[in-house]
Amino acid sequence: MNAHEYPHWLSEREVARILRLSDGTLRNWRSEDMRAGRVWPQPGRGGLRWKKFGRTVRYLVDESLLGEVAHNVGDRG
Repeated sequence: MNAHEYPHWLSEREVARILRLSDGTLRNWRSEDMRAGRVWPQPGRGGLRWKKFGRTVRYLVDESLLGEVAHNVGDRG
């Protein structure tokens, strides 16, 4: 099995950095998701899939978001 076939779970801070959003924006989006009844595995606001593991929130990252990582890292150079 290829390493790229495994799910990638990233922290709130990592996803915020990739998407160039604040941590607070992601928290607000999660709050809106919960009020709207969107729960795992439905994608939430921004098309993001997130899940709580205890008190920790992680975002499931797919290949399209990983493409954003490569694009944003390239912009910094």
